[in-house]
Amino acid sequence: MEIRNRLFPYPVLCGETDDYNENVEFVIEPSMIENTYDVLFDYEFGLKCDALETLLRKGLAQFVLHIECSTTAFRIALKSEVPHIEYRLPKSKVNGEVQLVAMIVAITDIPHYESKDLNEDYIGENIDIKKGDILAFQNIPSVFISKKSEELANNESFFSVIKRAGLDPDEVKPLTFNLHNDRIQIIVDEKTYEAFIRFQHSRSIAMALLILPTLTYMVTEVSNNPDSYFQFQWFQKMTKFYQSQGKDFIEDIIRKDDNPVNIAQEMIDDPVSKAYRELYALEG
Repeated sequence: MEIRNRLFPYPVLCGETDDYNENVEFVIEPSMIENTYDVLFDYEFGLKCDALETLLRKGLAQFVLHIECSTTAFRIALKSEVPHIEYRLPKSKVNGEVQLVAMIVAITDIPHYESKDLNEDYIGENIDIKKGDILAFQNIPSVFISKKSEELANNESFFSVIKRAGLDPDEVKPLTFNLHNDRIQIIVDEKTYEAFIRFQHSRSIAMALLILPTLTYMVTEVSNNPDSYFQFQWFQKMTKFYQSQGKDFIEDIIRKDDNPVNIAQEMIDDPVSKAYRELYALEG
């Protein structure tokens, strides 16, 4: 939900109209913390308008934060009597663009509304406010929350699993990786390759055992020297993948203030616990 080009039959405090003079304001101080499974919204409402402050103090109006995702049809209106709203949004409820609007809304009819800060066009006008009317609003920049983390791991254009040549079939070697290719190469011994082929349709297991260490290695290497990989297709596709979520691959992902293992786990949405659940299902 965004409020755009909407005409109100009464004065509204916002950046879209000049119903009030320049001495008043309604501003929002946003804070958003994205975790693996949810996003924490923490908003402070700043108001400078004597008339609206009086309505809030008397319980005739309240602060509202409207959150909506058109992709999943999720919407919620959070209400507060104080200028602060905190909400933890599960990622499972949304996908893609999430729109937010901060408002002050009348919770009862308010006849003969007056304010010394109104534009002179309202001088002498009888202003009646109805219950539910928006008295002030600010469109908050949309955020992008994607549930496409598995797409990153499942997309064959990012990764290829290669059997190490020249080994004895029973010889065990650790995983190695090659980033200097259009697809990130995961190089494995013969037994691991056979297991990969057997369980390749068990995506959570593949992500936990192969993709997670690969991404951990990639994050470490790219953070040390990002300019060494921009010419490869996997790097360009990851950049576009995160751009579709409103994020910068280097600044928001690679250089995130966390260790490479945690970053890699968040990139594919905590694969270890999913892999265990899948193993239990296979046993059953």
